[in-house]
Amino acid sequence: MKPAISREAFLQFCESKPADEVYDYTDPFNCAFCQYLKSVGYKRPAVNPHDWRPDRLHDSNRRDLPAGVDQAALRSSHTFGALATRLREGV
Repeated sequence: MKPAISREAFLQFCESKPADEVYDYTDPFNCAFCQYLKSVGYKRPAVNPHDWRPDRLHDSNRRDLPAGVDQAALRSSHTFGALATRLREGV
């Protein structure tokens, strides 16, 4: 069974990445949140600005992103360290 998807778990994932590693927030298959989903066992996730799908090929059921993740990920700078700071500060 896959873990619950949460802002806190996403923050822990971001903190585990090199702080200066850049993510592409425009890539729905490899953005920061998509990388997190892959790390917890989703093989082909897809992320949109406000929701995500566990399998872009076989599951059309959209799930809401955890609160604030979308805004934190969209802001500059697009490094995991900066994203972790925004998530911790509730931005």
